Amino acid sequence: MAFPEGLVGYALVALCSVLAPALFGFGLVRWLGLGRAHGLRLAWGLGYLVGHYVLSQVTLLWLVAHQPLPGVLLPIAAAIVGALLLRRAHRQDASGTVSAPTRRNRSQWHVWLPVVLVSCALVHAFLTTNITPVRFSDEAVNWASKAKVLYTAEGFKLGTGLAFFVDHPDYPLFNPLAQVLAFASAGRVLHFENRLPVQFFAVALLLMLSAGTTRRAHPLVAGLALLAFAGTNFMWLAPTAYADIMLACATLAAAETLLRWRETGERVFLGLACLAFGAMISTKNEGLVLAIVVAAPFVLDVFITRVRTGEWAAVGGLRLRSMLWILVPVAAVLLHRGMNSWFSLQNELTNPALAQGRGLMARIGSQLVSHGEPVLAYYGRMLVDPAPHRLLPLLFLVVAPLAWLTRGRAWLAGAGPLMLLTFVGATSGYMLVFVGTIFDVTWHLEVAADRIMQHVLPTAVLGLTASAWPRAIER
Repeated sequence: MAFPEGLVGYALVALCSVLAPALFGFGLVRWLGLGRAHGLRLAWGLGYLVGHYVLSQVTLLWLVAHQPLPGVLLPIAAAIVGALLLRRAHRQDASGTVSAPTRRNRSQWHVWLPVVLVSCALVHAFLTTNITPVRFSDEAVNWASKAKVLYTAEGFKLGTGLAFFVDHPDYPLFNPLAQVLAFASAGRVLHFENRLPVQFFAVALLLMLSAGTTRRAHPLVAGLALLAFAGTNFMWLAPTAYADIMLACATLAAAETLLRWRETGERVFLGLACLAFGAMISTKNEGLVLAIVVAAPFVLDVFITRVRTGEWAAVGGLRLRSMLWILVPVAAVLLHRGMNSWFSLQNELTNPALAQGRGLMARIGSQLVSHGEPVLAYYGRMLVDPAPHRLLPLLFLVVAPLAWLTRGRAWLAGAGPLMLLTFVGATSGYMLVFVGTIFDVTWHLEVAADRIMQHVLPTAVLGLTASAWPRAIER
């Protein structure tokens, strides 16, 4: 039975593909150990990401099993499970096993005001964008088309549909599966409502960014940075069905949870970080590289801490049970590689057959002289252009060294250095990919460079605020 078209159907799709996964994820992160002391903004932001990611795996199993049950049962079951998990988490809170909220983590209007204002502007943008169907650009030919093939292919026979109806069919499944949940909930293919689950990853990102910045920086600079971030290309990307904001959301979640694990030693954050890594890898091909770039500074930090202290025992509560969480991103890699291998899909940038037998690394070496200068010039212009990113990357690159010079070890012990390494590492990696492109380098930079900067721009904002006006962290 399909939902009716019109406003009623629109509202029902929103309930099933936005609110149900959010409730499921909120209950799940609470059950995993994210208590009231960690704040509602972090819990709802992480909950939306984790809820959709876990539910996407269930949706994939439903597709592989040839859709044995009505699709609307997926969000209904998710909402019920989320409510039950939340009830159990409340019992744990009542029993005193979870710490009570501190004064800083209680709802404060001046902390919530910026994120509420920007979220209202986003919802208005979502509604106006959804007046028109998904029919142009990457949101149509890459993401919505793949979702439609996944949902409509009988017996999960995707070969023909992926070959003839999808551009870049090798891209991971998280975004299409989120749209499939909307299709399954409505009982039919949708043409504009399927943006809804993807759009609200932007709200989840804002909630986590607000929570992270106000935790480590003065609320004034945190609020200003959030408003500046909202004025970047984020505002035009967020209403689309592109996967870039989804990847930015997952990347910020991984960075924020690893920072909290480093600051508190609570094992729940290591598990949530691994779930975020899995979401990154499942969102775009760049997600695997970003996962490595985000994890590397923290691994280095742990190693340096062990060398300095001489303590080679577990750091930050590392135990075998905690380390098993690493299976989540490993499974995401295997699933992506397995799907592409099964349907003989290859990425155009890494396929040697499209570049006279040369792989990406070989092209980077051979094109470094010819492509290196235009790539550096483009990124240099983008760095000083206020239009795409409101000079936030430039401010971070200026403020971070000044904070190091003025505060020394105090700055090194905070979030600034880790976010700086993440931002610089990711940006350098993307620049190398442009050097090794098989396309015209100028065209490739014009269509992608400012957009993919959004993947790590939230981490730059997090590092900028923590460096510009830090405050003590309540652990």
